[in-house]
Amino acid sequence: MATSMIRRLGTSKLLRSPRFRHAERTILSDAFKSEQVWKERLTYPFFEKINAKEFGIEMLTQFEQNKNFSPVDVQLFANKIQDLSESFEYVASNILLRYRHCDSSVPVRDDIMHAIVRGYIDGGHINKLLPLIKDKAQYGIFPDEHSMCLLLDQLLEDGDYARAAQMAYEVMLQEEYDYQMRNLLALTAAIKHFCYTMDFVRKERDPVDPDEDIEYVAVKVITNPYYDDHFDIKDERFLLGKTLYNLSKNTAMLDPEFSRSLQLIGLGLYEKFELANQLLEDWVKDSSLKNVVYSEALKHYEDYLNDAPTRDPEAEPVSMSDKTLDDEIELLKLTPTEKGNCISKFESLKSSLKEGQTPDVNIEDKINTVLASSAFKKLEKSGGQTFTTNFKSWMEKLKVDLDSYITVVNKQNKMVEIHNKLVALQEREELLRYFENSHILKKITRNMEEETKEEEDVVEYVAPPGQRNIKKAKKKKF
Repeated sequence: MATSMIRRLGTSKLLRSPRFRHAERTILSDAFKSEQVWKERLTYPFFEKINAKEFGIEMLTQFEQNKNFSPVDVQLFANKIQDLSESFEYVASNILLRYRHCDSSVPVRDDIMHAIVRGYIDGGHINKLLPLIKDKAQYGIFPDEHSMCLLLDQLLEDGDYARAAQMAYEVMLQEEYDYQMRNLLALTAAIKHFCYTMDFVRKERDPVDPDEDIEYVAVKVITNPYYDDHFDIKDERFLLGKTLYNLSKNTAMLDPEFSRSLQLIGLGLYEKFELANQLLEDWVKDSSLKNVVYSEALKHYEDYLNDAPTRDPEAEPVSMSDKTLDDEIELLKLTPTEKGNCISKFESLKSSLKEGQTPDVNIEDKINTVLASSAFKKLEKSGGQTFTTNFKSWMEKLKVDLDSYITVVNKQNKMVEIHNKLVALQEREELLRYFENSHILKKITRNMEEETKEEEDVVEYVAPPGQRNIKKAKKKKF
């Protein structure tokens, strides 16, 4: 396995250790980041007076009473996250956790998401942000297009390709490919991870202990495990492969042969060999293609195909009561016959490729060339302009929402103030009327005391034989 892995990686360029890798320069320009535009928001009066720690703690305290957050409060706090020290980052994560489960968090607002992501980046809490993004059920953080680009750029600049690839997986899982800059940066992260930090260890299923005592529980309905081959993917090889395949297919700036090469590598890692062979056959038959795929892609794909595990088609089916998700994943593997057919078809297609149709191009060098192109610069400029427009819209909406929110809060405070005054007046009126009605109160009190005494004087006795009914009598008063 190790020999095959070294053979597959091939060039020394792919074997460079991350320990000796220098951090990349930042990919995105200042025009795209729009740092100056973003910092201008802090000059607004409603941001200047906010202390992030105190404001966040006050929000959490009020949440315990109201069980809800106002989106305005959340946005004001999100814009000050960068001011939190590392020891108080928990305030932000706790607010995000509670906000996710509030009705006010729907629909997801890009202005709040952008402020959260950018606040964590500027505050140096980026490593604590990534788990929050991945745990969508609990925290519900869906970065907007621009902030995801900033996050990917920062991770790539830091040389943290493994974490950058995790964010690329998030882009793939959301299946939103309209924003080309995000596609390109996510694809870059996946390629860098593929070249440097991916270990390619196959995720094996947990071994079954034959001596383990299994307790069966009676249920009305047995739920059949379902593997969706998307959100259920746990093997990182499959995640990286599917990411390479989908992003390269949906990124318009790539040369056609570069896109096809990444698709072939991705499908090989994803172990979708039948689909890969079908695509390769279509490309080979297309006489208009001067270059089909890179030779590097063919080598990688061939190794993945040869190393692919198979399943036993004659194996006894797992009973419904014992079936797990791993059993469903096992059924997706090729049988030995199917694998043999895929290898034969690939060899046939490979031999049919003409000389010069498989240029020797390194995929990392190619993606770096794309990032340095004039087309990429134009994309940056357009992205920066779009953000500036969105930012102005966000600030205008925040002003309107804040004015409306202040009006509502003032009204509520006024109602509370009026209520308190009415209570105070009522208490004062009762105090003044106490002396006017003191003789009535004394009479009522005396009557109540007499009634109470009569109830206490009631006794029970047993009648003589023959009269066993229990009767009640009052003592005579003298």
